[in-house]
Amino acid sequence: MSVSQAAGEVSELISQAERALANGDRARADALLMRVKAVDPEHPAILNETALNELRNGNATTAREMLERAVARDGSNTRLLMNLAGTLRRLGLADEEMRIIERVLAAEPRHLFGLLQKATLLESQGKQRAAAKVYHNALQTIPPGTTVPGALRGLIDKAVAATQAN
Repeated sequence: MSVSQAAGEVSELISQAERALANGDRARADALLMRVKAVDPEHPAILNETALNELRNGNATTAREMLERAVARDGSNTRLLMNLAGTLRRLGLADEEMRIIERVLAAEPRHLFGLLQKATLLESQGKQRAAAKVYHNALQTIPPGTTVPGALRGLIDKAVAATQAN
C-alpha cells in the first residue's frame, strides 16, 4: 500500500470512528481506531484517544507527552489543543495552558469552550474583571434559544453570574 493510499484509508477510518462516536457506538469507534493504530500508531487521533485514557487513569504527564506529539503532527486541530490545555491545567501549568488556549482562540475566536476555559483560568489568577469580559464574549457565541449541553451548563451559569457581577 502506498503512503497516499494509507493516508486515505486512515482518513476514512477516522471519519467512520467519529460518526460511530456521534451515534453513541463506542465499541465500533474503538474497533475502527484499532485499525487506524495498525496503519499509523502515531496518528493524532490515536495519540489523542490514548492520552485521554491516560488522563482517566491519572497519568497526566504521559497524556501531555502524547498530546504534544499529536499537536506536533496536527497543530491546527482545536480538539487536540483543548485536550492539551486541559491536561496542562491538571498539571498546574497555567502559563502553558494559557498559551495553548490563546492558540485555539487565534484559530477560532468564538470557540466556546476555549473562551470558558480562558475565563476560568483568569478567574483562578484573581483577574475577575478580565474573566468577566471573556465570560461575556463566551456568552455572545451562544445563539438565543440554544439548548446548552449539560456538561457546559455549570460553566454557562458561572459565566452569566460573573458577567452580571461585573
